[in-house]
Amino acid sequence: MMRINRFLARCGVTSRRKAEKLITNGEVQVNKKVITNLAYDVNPEKDKVEIRGKTINLPSLKYYALNKPKGYTTTRNDPYAKHTIFELLPPDNSIFSVGRLDKDTTGLLILTNDGVFAQKIIHPTNKIEKKYQVITKNQLTDNQINKLRNTIFLEDGPAQAIFVKKLRKNKLEISIEEGRNRIIKRMILSVGNEVKELHRTAIGNICLDLEVGQYRKLTSEEISNYV
Repeated sequence: MMRINRFLARCGVTSRRKAEKLITNGEVQVNKKVITNLAYDVNPEKDKVEIRGKTINLPSLKYYALNKPKGYTTTRNDPYAKHTIFELLPPDNSIFSVGRLDKDTTGLLILTNDGVFAQKIIHPTNKIEKKYQVITKNQLTDNQINKLRNTIFLEDGPAQAIFVKKLRKNKLEISIEEGRNRIIKRMILSVGNEVKELHRTAIGNICLDLEVGQYRKLTSEEISNYV
C-alpha cells in the first residue's frame, strides 16, 4: 500500500506537493471514485488510478550503483564531453544520476528513475553521509587536518566535515553530509592545499564494491532506507 500523493509522485506525474493539489481539487480517481483525502492508500498492483480520466501506472523502478571512471561526465547530453556515464549503463532514457561528480572525480554514483528516492538522498535536511578518499598535491599538515575538522567558511556559507582521518602523508578519508558544488575541493583549498585525486567510496549505507566502469543493481536493503 502507498499514500496517493506518493504514488502520483513515483509515477512521475508531478511533485508530491503538486500531486496534493490535484487530489484536493478532486482531479484524481481511484477505481472510478474521486479521492480528496491525502491520507488515502492505494494498492499499485490492484487499484486503477486516474487523473482527469487518464490512467496512471507505476513505472518499473530502477536503482543502480556505478563506479565512475575519470574523464566521464554525469550529464546525458553534453556536446563537449568525450564520454558520459550513460555509455556504461543499459540503454534507458528514464534513469538519471542522483547528484553529480566532476569529470575528473571517480567513485560511487547512484542512478535511478525514482525521483522520490533521489530527493531523499540529495536533500540537505536528510544529512546523508558521503565518504571520500582524497589525495592532495602537497603533504597534509596537522594544522590542515584540524582545520578540516572544524567549521570552514566558504563563499557560499559554512562547511564542516563530520569525519576526517589522515591515511598517509598526502591522503585522507573525509565524510560530509552535504553536496554543494565541488565542496571537498574547495574545503581542501581553503586550508592551504589542493586536491589531486578525489574518489567517493560511500553514500549512506551504499558502499562502493565495483571495478572501475562497472555497475550493479542496488539491493532491496540498500533501497529500503530511502523509500
